[in-house]
Order: sequence, then C-alpha cells, then structure tokens
Amino acid sequence: MGGVGLCQVAVHLTYASRRGHAVIDRELYLPATWAADEERRLLTHVPDEREFATKPQLAADMLERARALATLVEVICCRWKIEENFQFGKSACGLDQGQTTCWNSWMRWTFISMLAAAVLAVTRLRTTAQATRGRLVPAGARELLRLLRATVLPSPRRDRDHLLHRSAWRREHQHRAAEAHRRWNNITAAATT
Repeated sequence: MGGVGLCQVAVHLTYASRRGHAVIDRELYLPATWAADEERRLLTHVPDEREFATKPQLAADMLERARALATLVEVICCRWKIEENFQFGKSACGLDQGQTTCWNSWMRWTFISMLAAAVLAVTRLRTTAQATRGRLVPAGARELLRLLRATVLPSPRRDRDHLLHRSAWRREHQHRAAEAHRRWNNITAAATT
C-alpha cells in the first residue's frame, strides 16, 4: 500500500548516566523533497518555520537544548543504555507504534510514549533505592507494568455483551481507518505526480 515513501524517520536524544537513563528529546526528520513541497507540507501540517535539516543538524540542535558537554561525554560512554532505552520505549511504552500521518500527531504520540517511559524510569529508580535497603530485587519494567495494571488501571470487562460490542466497534473503526488510508494514499499519490 504505502511503501517506504510513507515511513517516518526520527532522530532521538538520550540521556544516560550511572544513576539513570531516558530518551529526552526527539525531532522528526523532514526530507529535502518534503521541505520544498508546500502542498505536501500543508497536507501533513508541518509548521511553517520548519526547514530542511540533515539528521546530524537535528542532533546538534537537540544537543544545544540539552545539558552541558561534560554530561554528554558521559552519555557517549554509556551506549548500551541508549539501546536499552529504545528497547524499553518500544516494548513497554509503544514508542514505535504510532500510526500517524501528520506532524502534530507524531509529536503527541512520541511525547506520550516518552512521558510513560520517564514515569516508569523514575518509579524504577525509586524502587531500586528501596530495594537496596531491604531484601528485594529492584522492580523491572515488566513488574512495574504489572503493578500499574493491578493497582491503578481498571480491570477490563469480560462479559459477553461488552466483548461483542467491542468487537463491532473495533471492526467499524478498522473499516473507517482503511477508508481514510485509501483516501490519503490517493491524495499523496496525486500530490507527488
């Protein structure tokens, strides 16, 4: 259907130290062809002030917004933590699950995913501190999610009527999404020819 032409490429900035690590900033890469195409920019709601920048330029902009150089040097020495952040963000917080076609939607999705990952990272740091004082192993991401589901999130309904209603709603939503994707693909195909 869409192919590689509709994929999203992002540049992320990760903070990592001996005390903790988290993804702290992100930029959506805008290819030069998209940056120069006003109609395409309008269709995807790219902000007017956004101009073409290479991935290294995006990274440099994020570094300018980040903490001091000494902290960043320490981050470079912690490469494996960066990979761990992405694996955690993807598996536990859905960082790579955003099915968005507009700039603002992508920014919202990644913000919510990064916020969820940050909350879990802080909670893990606190449980690690508590664990070192007692006889507990620090809570991992999966254990934190289990605890959240058991204590904070409501239990899912399992009755027959609700399951049938949910199934019908999901299939109707999938139908509407498929129609919207077809319309979008027709618009973008017409805009690129």
